[in-house]
Amino acid sequence: MSRNGNPLITSNGFTYFRKQKNLKSGVERWACSTHHHKGCKAALSMIDGVIIRKNTDHNHDNSMRNYY
Repeated sequence: MSRNGNPLITSNGFTYFRKQKNLKSGVERWACSTHHHKGCKAALSMIDGVIIRKNTDHNHDNSMRNYY
């Protein structure tokens, strides 16, 4: 959970926040939670918790590297 109580997911040490959910198709779009506001285009698309599309090209280092 984020500081604001919003859901976060982690993939390969990067965290993502749910940016939008299409109620008709059920597709959720998750964007990089640490650098989206700085132009990071990394994102995941999921249906029922399964990744169906991903762009893992981050414009920054791994956000979780200091946590391990």
